[in-house]
Amino acid sequence: MGDCKTPVGAISFFTNANTSGTSVQLRYRLECASGALDETLVYVVTGDGPRLVGYNANSPALVLR
Repeated sequence: MGDCKTPVGAISFFTNANTSGTSVQLRYRLECASGALDETLVYVVTGDGPRLVGYNANSPALVLR
């Protein structure tokens, strides 16, 4: 993707808290040399602190032609 600018803030976020714990999903859009890159990160928060459990990167520049 080349050099990317630091995102200003999350596009969206979703928090789910229940008796099993708390999860947080964050979505970011980064402007990179090869185009926009959308990232989704999912964290689970437990007594040990937040842990990354999911990551997805999506961009038209990543599609094979």
